[in-house]
Amino acid sequence: GEATELAYSQAEGYDCVVCVGGDGTLSETAAGLARLTNPPPLGYIPQGTANDVAGSLALPKNPVQAAKIIARGKTVCLDLGKFNDADYFTYIAAFGAFTEVSYEPPRQQKQALGHLAYVLQGVSQLPKLASHWGRVCLDGETLENEFIFGSVSNTKSVGGIVKLKKPGIKLD
Repeated sequence: GEATELAYSQAEGYDCVVCVGGDGTLSETAAGLARLTNPPPLGYIPQGTANDVAGSLALPKNPVQAAKIIARGKTVCLDLGKFNDADYFTYIAAFGAFTEVSYEPPRQQKQALGHLAYVLQGVSQLPKLASHWGRVCLDGETLENEFIFGSVSNTKSVGGIVKLKKPGIKLD
């Protein structure tokens, strides 16, 4: 939550806020800016493990190249999700199986193993799978049932594993 609070409390009056980190840091920074009446644009230098948002937006993972794009003022639109009247996300809001996978591996393990750290964490959760009751309402239809996993996402890739390549997918 530090990036959210920092962006919210410090961003007013700046021409641009630049986030350096992974998908979670980007989401936190955007959440802080979303609480402002007139937020500055958000630049993103992807330096996380998976960088799914950067991949979905075709942003370079090289920090110098990403910084040059920000300095040129080139913008890319990305929708911001909101739930519970105050919680925002840029990437994914999920419940159920494997939702803690990205938070549980220690930073050292993620740095050493990269994407494999997430895969190993997911495999360790297989014996603990449980269902959750849920209700989904969309376009006048309601579905109620037990679910193992559910998500709302704004990405072409989830955890570097699920990759959507269908033409026409728009994140804005």
